[in-house]
Amino acid sequence: DTDTGKLSILEVDHIADYVTMGPNGWVWTWSPEVNYRSFTGPDSPNLSANYYRFASGIKLDSPDVNGWHWQGTFTPAIATDFEQSIDSDALQFDGQLALYYRANQQFMWALGAMYWDRVDDIVLPFGGFVWTPNQYWEFRLLFPRPRVDLFLGAVGNHAWWLYGGGEYRVEAYETEVSPPGTLDQIQSTEWRAYGGLRGDNGWLSHFVEAGYAFEREFEFKQNTTPFEADGALFVRGGIRY
Repeated sequence: DTDTGKLSILEVDHIADYVTMGPNGWVWTWSPEVNYRSFTGPDSPNLSANYYRFASGIKLDSPDVNGWHWQGTFTPAIATDFEQSIDSDALQFDGQLALYYRANQQFMWALGAMYWDRVDDIVLPFGGFVWTPNQYWEFRLLFPRPRVDLFLGAVGNHAWWLYGGGEYRVEAYETEVSPPGTLDQIQSTEWRAYGGLRGDNGWLSHFVEAGYAFEREFEFKQNTTPFEADGALFVRGGIRY
């Protein structure tokens, strides 16, 4: 709920990773991504019903040297409702640079920074640690997406995991607002906590999860009035490959 009516959002996401081994142990990953958001409500401001994002992530991993390696990611994207001809507010350029140190087979540190090109220019710390004390537990406590996985066992050719995590998420889309023909940019900010179950056979993973989104805020680049939304339950599922 918002002060001006109910708001519901349907999300559909697709991402695939294509990995190439370069010379001397360097690894390139290309990750094309398509995202769709369907907004129903609120009564005011008058938002577009459909938003689209097309992104192309490029990641470079250095070879491991005495436990150290670094990783750089650059992700250009177009994010808009396609109601009008797109302009510079539909273009986004995200980046991340991180340094990793593997102390041993069970423990790895990470430290870096992220830049998100939204209505606000957002710079965030990235870091934490990954701890795998045994074959059952994995603690991937990395901000802004910490997660804990528990291995339940194997059934057939699938390994099954129970997991829980959190996420800080900021999205932005170029949008048409009132009066018709007026362009603005909307930014949504929220925190999420969730838990789920996933199965993995080595090349294909499927999952179902549920959680709660809170501290939900919507702001605009121009003069459209910002608004807040109440916390909401969400359910999502899908396939990763």
